[in-house]
This record gives sequence, C-alpha cells and structure tokens, in this order.
Amino acid sequence: MGSLAHDGESTAPVSPELYVTLGLKESGKGVPEFPRLFSLLSSILEKTTEKNDRLLDSKKKKEIVTMFRGFRAPNISIKSYMERIYKYSKCSPSCFILAHIYIDRFLQQPDFLLTSFNVHRLLVTSVVIAAKFIDDGFFKNAYYAGWLESALRR
Repeated sequence: MGSLAHDGESTAPVSPELYVTLGLKESGKGVPEFPRLFSLLSSILEKTTEKNDRLLDSKKKKEIVTMFRGFRAPNISIKSYMERIYKYSKCSPSCFILAHIYIDRFLQQPDFLLTSFNVHRLLVTSVVIAAKFIDDGFFKNAYYAGWLESALRR
C-alpha cells in the first residue's frame, strides 16, 4: 500500500508541538475552548461563501436547489456555528478536518456552489458523517439530533 507523500517529500512523523500549536491537543493548561485550526477552516468557508454569493448576485443567476439549501441564510456566522457544534457535539477536532475534506469533495460537483443558503446545513451534515466515521462509539442517531437541536436553539 502506498503512502500519501509525493515522490521526494519527507515522510517524517509530525511533531506533537504542531498539534498543540493548532489547538488540536491539550497543551497541559487544558483543552482549548475552540481549536485555532477551526478559525482557519471557518474563514475558508466564509470567504468561499461570500465569493459565491457575490457571483450569483452579479450574474442574476439562480442557485441550483438541493436538499442542503435553506429558504433564507441563517443569522449566525460560520465560525459561531462551528463553535456551537464543537461545544454541544463533543466531537474530536479530527471530525471537523474530515468534514472540511467532505465539503471540498462535494464542491467538486459541477454547478454546485457553496453559498450562505447551504453552508450551514452542509457543514453540520459533514460533521455528523465524520463523527460517525471517526468518533462513533455506538451512538444512536437520536444522540446527534439532540446536540444539533441544542446548537440550533442557542
């Protein structure tokens, strides 16, 4: 089985300090409230969403309606939404990284744009799928529905 490293790239192990720097591992002072890496991930999603919203507005183009599109954009920033999901779900930071990969792969579909009308639903769906893949230790779907409801209510 091959490795993900390209030819000529180092396959040296990642230092534990990198995980602490990114806020993905306890630094001895306690687990960070919101991992710093999440700020980067939310910023990428927000910038992509803003760009695509402007593109749709400038071209007077209609967005393709999918099951992820809401009737109106939620009144919560993507970063705040990620913070709530993280707080109530107790998912590992790895779930959010995997969720971002899932979103990136989903966006490779032609004619699909990440917009303010679909980003929140796509994000929470991706996190749940990632949690079921990485963190799920026999949780029922009701568990995920419960933390999602808590995150949305606040």
